[in-house]
Amino acid sequence: MGSQARIGRCLNAGHCRVADNRGRITIIRGMPFECPGCSRGLVDVVPFAKRHAGDVRADRPALPPWVVPLTLFLVTIGAGSLALNVMGPMGGAVATETEADPDGGHSETLFRLASAPAGDTRLASALASGYLRLQGCSTVKHGNDDKGSLRLHCLANGARIAVTVATAGAPDPAAQLADGDIDIALATRPAGAVREATSTARVIGFDAIAIIVNPSNPLARLSQAQLAAIMTGDIRDFAKVGGAAGPIHIVALGAATRTGTALAELVLADKPLAPGARQLRNAEAVAAAVDADRSAIGVVDLASLRGARAVAIGAGGAAQLPTQVAVASGGYPLARRLYLYKPGGGTKADVPAFVDFVASADGQQIVAESGITPFTASGDRGAALAGTPAGLAAIGSRAGG
Repeated sequence: MGSQARIGRCLNAGHCRVADNRGRITIIRGMPFECPGCSRGLVDVVPFAKRHAGDVRADRPALPPWVVPLTLFLVTIGAGSLALNVMGPMGGAVATETEADPDGGHSETLFRLASAPAGDTRLASALASGYLRLQGCSTVKHGNDDKGSLRLHCLANGARIAVTVATAGAPDPAAQLADGDIDIALATRPAGAVREATSTARVIGFDAIAIIVNPSNPLARLSQAQLAAIMTGDIRDFAKVGGAAGPIHIVALGAATRTGTALAELVLADKPLAPGARQLRNAEAVAAAVDADRSAIGVVDLASLRGARAVAIGAGGAAQLPTQVAVASGGYPLARRLYLYKPGGGTKADVPAFVDFVASADGQQIVAESGITPFTASGDRGAALAGTPAGLAAIGSRAGG
């Protein structure tokens, strides 16, 4: 079939037998690019080398007759790279972006991804790895490139492909997107008004933090104001908030983590954490420290709750525990939306495909495993979009549908 067909894959796993088989689907050009099993749109998974070779259209202007002799002459004198530069623009060919991998090889960069905070790349790298496997990679290698960014690369259908995840940069990845430094941004706050016109976004999940105490601690609930007073050091004894008398030992994550930025934004309101608070490397260490100390109170993401005892939090109404339903509905106050941004204009071919993947059942499973309440848990696109700036009307337009 060659150029007369497109190859795709259905991401409606769990609801479609075709998607459950994880097979590739060939659709003849001119026919709807949708799954024959469930009629949902497919994600394009054409081998990358073939896809980019097909980008050079036959109806583009032919090369001037003098270009070929000139090219042969330049190659003869060792200026082959200059010859390619001459041919590219005049022939209208689309150049592929190839960059060095940590193992010394070179791969085509499908897109560059960044998240906030820049030092916490767990979700971004997990989603990028899942997308690369969707393209046919059996093994995804990780390493740092010469700029210090995380480089995920692999072999798919005979072509080396990669995704770069920025590990440093502006606190607001939407700014990097606007500047053209990256192709996709993950952020937990809406873009500023200036950038709304240059990017579109989608809610892909809800980033929440949980407050945990030792199982022997009788404390069951806190108001948001009481929690803030504890975390800033204004309240130092559990007896003042309805718990057993005793000093409060705070255990949290560093400010450079996603959980740390959530604590600063949702609880501390730009105030410093209480003097003497312990800041550990990961949420598992925080949970272990709280479990070992009757006087401890900790802050973790939802993936790290497991056997820990969470405290219900209230903000003017009934206190709620951090369940998926409470987080996604907006009833639990210590949560914020997680946005996926892409440029509003032209994008690389894999950018919209990646966005569709993140909204799919497989992508949302990765979101959940990373400690984020998936967008699909809301069960209602409207509830997820409540309060979203009007300039981001594209958010969630295809999620779950």
